Amino acid sequence: MNKAMTSTRIFLLTLAYFSMGWLGLQVSYGESHITLIWLPTGIAVAALLRWGKSVWPGIYLGAFLVNLSIGPSIPLAAGIAVGNTLAPLVTCYLLKKIGFQPAIERLKDVRLLIAAACAGMLLSATGGVANLYLAGLLPLQATGTACLSWWMGDVVGVLLGAPLLLTLSWKNIQQPAKHRKELLIWLLVACPVGWLAFIHDYDLPGRSLPLAFLTLPLFAWAALRFGNSGAAFAGLGFSVVAAWGTTTGHGTFFVATPQISLFLLWSYMAITVLTGLLITALQAERLAIEQNLRIAATAFEAQVGIIVTDANGVIMKVNRAFTEASGFTPEDAIGQTPRILKSGLHDSAFYTAMWESIQRTGTWQGEIWDRRKNGETYPKWMTITEVKSQDGATTHFVSTQFDITARKAAEEEIKFLAFYDPLTGLPNRRLLFDRLRLALASSIRSQRHGALLFLDLDNFKSINDTLGHDKGDLLLKQVAQSITDCVREADTVARLGGDEFVVMLEDLSSTTTEAATQAKACGEKILAMLNRTYMLSGHECHNTTSIGITLFSEKHEALDQLLKQADLAMYQAKLAGRNALRFFDPDMQTVVTARVALEKDLRIAIREEQFLLYYQAQVDGDGNIVGAEALVRWLHPARGLILPNNFISLAEDTGLILPLGHWVLESACRQLVAWENLIDAAHLTLAVNVSMQELRQPDFVEQVLAVLVRTGVDPCKVKLEITESQLMDKVEDTIAKMTALKSHGVNFALDDFGTGYSSLAYLKRLPLEKLKIDRSFVSDVLTDPNDAVIAKTIVVLAQQLGLEVIAEGVETEEQRHFLAQNGCHAYQGYLFSRPLPLGDFEQLLMATRRERAVVAD
Repeated sequence: MNKAMTSTRIFLLTLAYFSMGWLGLQVSYGESHITLIWLPTGIAVAALLRWGKSVWPGIYLGAFLVNLSIGPSIPLAAGIAVGNTLAPLVTCYLLKKIGFQPAIERLKDVRLLIAAACAGMLLSATGGVANLYLAGLLPLQATGTACLSWWMGDVVGVLLGAPLLLTLSWKNIQQPAKHRKELLIWLLVACPVGWLAFIHDYDLPGRSLPLAFLTLPLFAWAALRFGNSGAAFAGLGFSVVAAWGTTTGHGTFFVATPQISLFLLWSYMAITVLTGLLITALQAERLAIEQNLRIAATAFEAQVGIIVTDANGVIMKVNRAFTEASGFTPEDAIGQTPRILKSGLHDSAFYTAMWESIQRTGTWQGEIWDRRKNGETYPKWMTITEVKSQDGATTHFVSTQFDITARKAAEEEIKFLAFYDPLTGLPNRRLLFDRLRLALASSIRSQRHGALLFLDLDNFKSINDTLGHDKGDLLLKQVAQSITDCVREADTVARLGGDEFVVMLEDLSSTTTEAATQAKACGEKILAMLNRTYMLSGHECHNTTSIGITLFSEKHEALDQLLKQADLAMYQAKLAGRNALRFFDPDMQTVVTARVALEKDLRIAIREEQFLLYYQAQVDGDGNIVGAEALVRWLHPARGLILPNNFISLAEDTGLILPLGHWVLESACRQLVAWENLIDAAHLTLAVNVSMQELRQPDFVEQVLAVLVRTGVDPCKVKLEITESQLMDKVEDTIAKMTALKSHGVNFALDDFGTGYSSLAYLKRLPLEKLKIDRSFVSDVLTDPNDAVIAKTIVVLAQQLGLEVIAEGVETEEQRHFLAQNGCHAYQGYLFSRPLPLGDFEQLLMATRRERAVVAD
């Protein structure tokens, strides 16, 4: 707390102490300066309890000033003030030490306040009287009476003032205000009663004492209806009136003997104060008990079922939640024992262990299956607690029960989702691996083989794309059921995800040949079952599958390795034409390992640009080199030069064809720009192959144009070659991209023409410059009449469409002569040049130019 706040509190306490002390001295009894009620002690105690001991200087200053105001010397006033300060400090120390609560809502707090006040105020009484005696103001024979009077005044001051200030709050002040009419009636009754008891003079003093106790019902009324603050104000008011009447020689307590008069007054004050405090505390405890009972009643009717039995286990009470869960009403259950709930699913040992736990620890909790009234069994979590009396005898048992049917269902669902595929209900990868691990251990013990069958649906993506994923899901469900119908109950059918399934066969033959025969028979059965037409919400769909099989036995194999082996075998079945079955061959693993290593090296090669461009000449009918095709080669740091047929397919499968194709295009464009400064190469065009994946990129046009701008190449010298098979995929999108590039000067050639299934309707819409006759027709054009007819037809078709035509794979003069006779006057092949590195190709250009110059001369 900051110093400003503390200083303010000290000042307020000083002012309050001095003001109430000065008023108290105005009604001192007789000729002495001993007051009947010393309210400053109550103010001091309340301030210390609420604000802490840091405000003690306010008590001392107030006491010093009030004592100084009645005329004693400064040392005497200071000495008396020391006792006035120490007494509240000691009282507060005792109260805090013994657990006093300032709200005074317990009988214990009333007792503690009385005891601490009586003990603490001894310091102020003895200290004050001692100072008066030493100062010569009080004779020795009067010290006993003076000490008692001082002590009684201080104690009464604490009992009157402290409760009022401690319980004073906005909430407590509002409580009487809520009963304004009743408060007015109370005041109307209290005023005449107070006048009769404490002001009115009677002929026979002392005989009217019973009238003073007419105020006690008023105290009770104030305490019960107006709370702590009301009772404190009533006690203070009556006490002040009684003290004023006594000091002025009026009222019930004024008698001829001053000591008796003081004794009567203080007794009355003590009785009234205690009455108010006790009634208030009892009322607070009663309200607390009622509140606890309401809380207990509410808790009893909570969402948890509760049964209360006597010591013999006879049901005495059940709540609504129990009835809702079990179906047994209170009329059904009360008077019975919990045996009416027995499900019969637990043996006697279960109940024996339960009661042993209760007898040993006083409680038991656990999961139990009970029976509802309708006969249905259900799980619940139950706690049984033993209730004992003060002498340790068991009086009751309380059982709380929570129906965990929903929780058990949720646990089962979570378990299902963790180990089963939610679409098909088949085991998932995790459960498959668990069972495979057990199967491997069993196979080692029994020395019998097992098998993994890896299934992949053929063309499933097409079904999803054409009919929708909802139909694809229906197909997966039907396939899952069909596979399950083909195997034994002891075998496992799992779905790994997508359209991949795995069948695990156990307990096959101990010989490899017979086990393979058994696995093959199961696989062929599945193939036949799945090779059929499915009905998918009104749509007919025919589908097949490809299966790979691997065997496992006592030889230790990693789980992932077995699955990879079956997967590899499945891909071999795909390569064999689909709807087929293949067994794993160890040679496959060698191929796959090499492929993985090659992919890793290929990624490094793209990052480090370990590639070269080779160039194969394209010549016209006169033998002039008019262009070239850019062909990529990989200069591997360890394996040397790698040809494209060894890595292009891998690049396409892994998506690495995109950065590789981008490098080839940009390198080719930069080479064209470099050739513009060579007289032998300035006229050349350069053909670059474009993969299907590149063409499918949404920003393919933007990527090509960016390369053209970045390199500064003449777009008319760039020839992009696409294969006939690429036209079959997203034809309209392909035409749009080709047209956009054509508008910027880029030309296109259709490569491998004649090997695909091009639609002539689409062909005439394509912005092509030339057709390229595939080498497969050129190689046998002289020996195979069909190839000869195809070659002639392509030439005629190109002429009809206004396209140029070029033949690739020309290796003999006879092939060139045949093509020339039939109208094809552009060639590419070993007859003219193999693919050459840049330096050798430029040497070829110079040699050809010199040769042409010699011929011209």
